[in-house]
Amino acid sequence: MTVHADLKMHHEDRRVTEKKILCAIMDTIPTCTLVLNDEPYPYAVPMNYGYAWPENGKLQIFIHMYKEGHRVDLLKKDSRVCVSIYNYMDRKKNPYRNEKQDYRSINVFGNAIEVTDKTEYLDALNQIQIHNGRAPMRFIPEAMTKDLLVYKVVAEEVTGKTQYPLSGIEEVVFPVID
Repeated sequence: MTVHADLKMHHEDRRVTEKKILCAIMDTIPTCTLVLNDEPYPYAVPMNYGYAWPENGKLQIFIHMYKEGHRVDLLKKDSRVCVSIYNYMDRKKNPYRNEKQDYRSINVFGNAIEVTDKTEYLDALNQIQIHNGRAPMRFIPEAMTKDLLVYKVVAEEVTGKTQYPLSGIEEVVFPVID
């Protein structure tokens, strides 16, 4: 199995490993792309998400979907996924640090586990709500639990990269250039 963290990156100095910076990047990006194993090609789906990264635990990405469909079928066959979180800015007209583009990216490799415990289900949905600027829910309407599946992707590997090395979380948000 490939250990992505061990792969040498082009521009290794741009690799992001610091948890605070990785979280700050995720805090600025409301959507992700869920990549599932399918034949003959991977299946990629844009989605909104939420996350939690316990102090001494693994990153968890929360996603939700309708109870039926191709995504659910694929997850039942193979729970191994990649969650790609990224943002890109074209800087051709206003280069920054002599760069004509700018990006922040994170890939999370892990297993998607269906959340069935009601308390954890509500917590996961609230992480998605909060991450996307919505108010948390105090309870889950019964109709919602009948049709909506919630998954958590427990990270086995997390890789991050940016257009140029970041010295701290204050550089995560793209600088505005006039």
